[in-house]
Amino acid sequence: MTDETYFCPICGDVTDCPHYDPTRKPRKPKAKGRYDGTHCPYCNSSNIISLEQVQMDGSFGTQTIECLDCKKRWYDILKLVGWEETK
Repeated sequence: MTDETYFCPICGDVTDCPHYDPTRKPRKPKAKGRYDGTHCPYCNSSNIISLEQVQMDGSFGTQTIECLDCKKRWYDILKLVGWEETK
């Protein structure tokens, strides 16, 4: 993949998904480790908040997250892989 690869924030597919938006800026590869959902992928701060509830579409979901330190926003893309009954 090149620096010009576009990723869909809804389904996570590359370039040819039905949600493709050619005006979206390309995602640059991160040199740091994998995103763990608890730290900002830009500045590594743990001071992050969700701006909305998870929006589910079938077994996929998205949630807008913002870092309170660097003010950047991104989508967490979620996939339902199973469920468990609570007691």
